Amino acid sequence: MKRRRIRRKRNRRRIRAVRRMYTLLTIVAMLSSFFMVVFLIRKTPANTSKGEQAVVASAEKEVMASETLTSEGGIVSTGISGVVNGIYVTEMPDYPIRKIGSSYEAVIVGQRASQAMTVSAISVGESVQASVENLSYFSQSRASSSTVMSDVDYETLLSIVEAEAGGEDMKSRILVANVILNRVKDHHFPDTVSEVVWERNNGATQFSPTEDGRIGTVEISEMTKEAVRQVLEGLDYAKGALFFVAKDQALESNVDWFESDLKLLFEHGDHAFYTYP
Repeated sequence: MKRRRIRRKRNRRRIRAVRRMYTLLTIVAMLSSFFMVVFLIRKTPANTSKGEQAVVASAEKEVMASETLTSEGGIVSTGISGVVNGIYVTEMPDYPIRKIGSSYEAVIVGQRASQAMTVSAISVGESVQASVENLSYFSQSRASSSTVMSDVDYETLLSIVEAEAGGEDMKSRILVANVILNRVKDHHFPDTVSEVVWERNNGATQFSPTEDGRIGTVEISEMTKEAVRQVLEGLDYAKGALFFVAKDQALESNVDWFESDLKLLFEHGDHAFYTYP
């Protein structure tokens, strides 16, 4: 109900604006016609026939006429004035209108209006149609590649990325987040970020920050938030990596296990990234 009242107010404002425009254009047309008649009268030669002079006089009279006294004693607007009054007393529809034709046509033949309609189908060229289809496909692909997770999982992902790669560049942080999400998707690992990060295998933690407590003390940086945002939107540099290790900081026995039991994919920053052979 409130929306309907708002629409009606907007329609009334539009109608008033249209009427003001009509009035202004009508006045301009009236003045133009008046000066044209005056010009014709002055240019009429002395030997002009009485019939031609009568036509000119009639035209001048029509332009100047604004009110006519009726047989009942009332006053009726005629000529240009009649057109203006006719616009003001005409009932306007209580729905949006759109003008048809130019402003010139509005002055000459009166402004036409039609009800605004919703178009359910349009015909477009092949190139435009192809562009729309491509955009739709890109939007769907982008949406399907985005990852949705709970608030707890999101906070856990931020914390493990900051703890593991907080001192490295943007790509290093993205890679850590990629590995976490790759594990979530892989059947060898749990199905949520929190479970992956806090998983223990034979009593051993999978990520050292969960063992030494660093995951709970880090302050999340804006770079880490941006890295995680890009990962959740589909950015992936990890090439399927499921493991990473900082060789300079890990125990030698752990590094030996990575080298012997896993397949090295690449190294970036402080970490080497692996997957199953």
